[in-house]
Amino acid sequence: MINVKISHTVVGAVIALVALLGIYISDSQGLYGNKAGQESSAISRQSKIKIDPISVSRDIINEASSLPPELTADILLKLVDTKTVDLTKKERLLEDAFWAAKRAKEPFKRVFIGGILDTKEGYLGYAYDNDLDRLSLQCRAIDKLLDLNPTLARELFEQIPTPELDPVFCEEALVFDVQKYYRTLSLVSRKSFDAKAKSREEDLLFLSARLRKLTSPVQLSPALQALSEQSVTAAQMTFLLQLVSEAVGKISLDARSFSYSNQAAGSAIEAVLRRCSNLQVSSMPFLRSLRAYIIQQLSASRCDQKQAAVGDRLPAYAILFNALVTKEKSEVQHITLPEVAYNGQGKSVEYEMYWNSEKASELLKTVQQLRKAGTDQSVLAKESEAWDKTVAKCKELLLKWVPADEASYLKYFHQKNVIFSALREIVAKGEVRDGVVSDHINFLARSDAQAEHPMEWFLYTSRLLTNLDGETSAMLLIQNSQSAPLRLYGKLHLLLMAL
Repeated sequence: MINVKISHTVVGAVIALVALLGIYISDSQGLYGNKAGQESSAISRQSKIKIDPISVSRDIINEASSLPPELTADILLKLVDTKTVDLTKKERLLEDAFWAAKRAKEPFKRVFIGGILDTKEGYLGYAYDNDLDRLSLQCRAIDKLLDLNPTLARELFEQIPTPELDPVFCEEALVFDVQKYYRTLSLVSRKSFDAKAKSREEDLLFLSARLRKLTSPVQLSPALQALSEQSVTAAQMTFLLQLVSEAVGKISLDARSFSYSNQAAGSAIEAVLRRCSNLQVSSMPFLRSLRAYIIQQLSASRCDQKQAAVGDRLPAYAILFNALVTKEKSEVQHITLPEVAYNGQGKSVEYEMYWNSEKASELLKTVQQLRKAGTDQSVLAKESEAWDKTVAKCKELLLKWVPADEASYLKYFHQKNVIFSALREIVAKGEVRDGVVSDHINFLARSDAQAEHPMEWFLYTSRLLTNLDGETSAMLLIQNSQSAPLRLYGKLHLLLMAL
């Protein structure tokens, strides 16, 4: 693997190149420079394949266990939302999905903190967005099961260990995201205990056993949000708040995660303070614990200058805390500048850059030429002889591009999928475009990523299926594929379109 420190000059050049090519994942544009569904509108559609929903649903159930566990769980979770599965079968499928998820490769979801998207870290962040990690998949199953069998849902949730998260280094661009765990914890605590169990405070014990175990700054906000959502008495709130206050003091120093967690802290803290006010419970012990936590995190080294005090201005988290203390009219002291004195800056994020090999760079430039065709800046006229030659060159380069040309298979896999997707969009119709689609389907069908990197494989497979929108020739090719994951996701896509 190659880890490269990036200067502002290089970053600017990369961003400019990406903007010209327009094939990246971005929040504003969607995957490959298009908003979801935009590519589909440019393609002339063929008639949709007719299917028997019940038969297709049965085929998916019968074959799902042959997939990598992440994909088994995901496809079953999506299938139970269709009208082809009855209630009794849904319960069994959700339990199957839960146990399949336990074998998923990635234990926790991670989120990309921002920066340079066209990197290993940026692409991995988008793969994580599909919630195919172990914890997210198990929580997805429990969320659906709660409405069918609350007791079973709780029993399954009790099989999930409370997350214990290691500190994240400043050089890393991905931090843990366990919000789904605490949202599910809140739901299970409120929905799975009957009146008799609540009278014995079983729900309180269930919740408290998990709120007392906080190891990372990213757990604090979702844990506080879960606490604020409970229907509890004043005495119970006092007990839970004391427990959480003690847990806050045990959170590890983690400048990267602390910086990221600031974004959601305010609303969660305010939610807890509102509950305290409504129940007439003193928030002072909690605020004191929170104050000590903020000072401890901020007085350590920081991953980025934005966390530091500037002149006579406090860091953002300290300003937020002081504002809340003032609003609460609390006797807890404000955080002062000397208490959060800047104690040095940690290392910057180290990205593994893409498109820096000879073949990847040449393909990037070729696709850039095609994308610019017909614009004032381009000498290449779309649909001209030169255009046809450039398309042919791009396809030839794609065929000659092999994993050995890149530092890792995953780097090769990401980049080749991006080029396929961009070319499919640029060549919007005709035999050439059909050939690109066919080559892309075959690439996904034969890729080792299905088993070795199922999250990343699904990222591109799901996008391809969405953009094909049920095209007959492409879907038939998918249905005849030797790849079980591709074939079953193709069937699921047709099933969802038919219902």
